Amino acid sequence: RASNRVSNKGTNTLHINCLTAFAVQCLLPALPEFCAAYPDIDIRITPVNAAEKAVHYDFDIGIWYGINTTPGLDVFEFANDVVFPVCSPNYWNGSTLKKPDNLSEQTILRSLSPLIEDDWPSWLQHASPSKISFKKEIFFDGLLLSVQAAIHGLGVCLGRAQLVQKELDAGRLIEPFNVRLHLETGYHIACQKEKTEITKIKIFREWILSKFGPSS
Repeated sequence: RASNRVSNKGTNTLHINCLTAFAVQCLLPALPEFCAAYPDIDIRITPVNAAEKAVHYDFDIGIWYGINTTPGLDVFEFANDVVFPVCSPNYWNGSTLKKPDNLSEQTILRSLSPLIEDDWPSWLQHASPSKISFKKEIFFDGLLLSVQAAIHGLGVCLGRAQLVQKELDAGRLIEPFNVRLHLETGYHIACQKEKTEITKIKIFREWILSKFGPSS
């Protein structure tokens, strides 16, 4: 097992290249635990919004989404994603949102991302035999803004379990339907093959997989 103490003071900075929504909703809330356990590892986080941009950065570990298509990387998968509609309690109380078909009457918050596809069509097909059309939509560049918009009562967004769980636990969001779609993809960490066994990278990899990996 890797030691909590990391030698070689000149190379103790761990550069993490991370998708913005995951960084804000998942990584940062968990990071104090890692920093307390491994005080000799300094952290640098570069937020990114698209995989094609991410691979051009100099980094030790990337936290990205979907199927890796970049050669020369070792990839370690997190748990597969689960998606479902969420909204604020106040929005739900003032709406007629009782069943999936009622979504046609709501304001739908949609994410535009070159990396993570809009899973609303797949969820709708899974949730209802009816063809549901949205009458009003608000589009956001990235997942983080759509989640924040839902928290502030702008409408209903399609939440990803790892990104919205703490908001559900805190009561800032609710899940109006008990209908979840399990996807065959999710977040993963990646690092260059020649760096995989570097101590600081191995330590962080093992820690984050214990938090968000398939068996977490």
